[in-house]
Amino acid sequence: MKTAITIILICLPLIAFAEEYEKEQVPDGMELIQAGTVRILVPKGARVKREGSLIIVEDLGEYVGRKFLEMEERFAKFEEKEEELRKEIEELKKVLDEIQIE
Repeated sequence: MKTAITIILICLPLIAFAEEYEKEQVPDGMELIQAGTVRILVPKGARVKREGSLIIVEDLGEYVGRKFLEMEERFAKFEEKEEELRKEIEELKKVLDEIQIE
């Protein structure tokens, strides 16, 4: 019993160290994903699908194209929000001008 506890106490820091070491080895913009017993280094947000025992990671062209479309959608939303804010600012300017005239 004491031997088992000693082994556990020795192994836990080693496991934590191994996980921390592994995290340091992952480049920026990449992530390690677990697919069954295999670990795969992929760009963050890459889609992975399984077909039977085959693991398929989307290719670079698909990944870049999808990310580009997502960015375009976000920019369009930002532009819409910016236009709404511009209109609100113009309305506030009109109200301030009316208040100053009175």
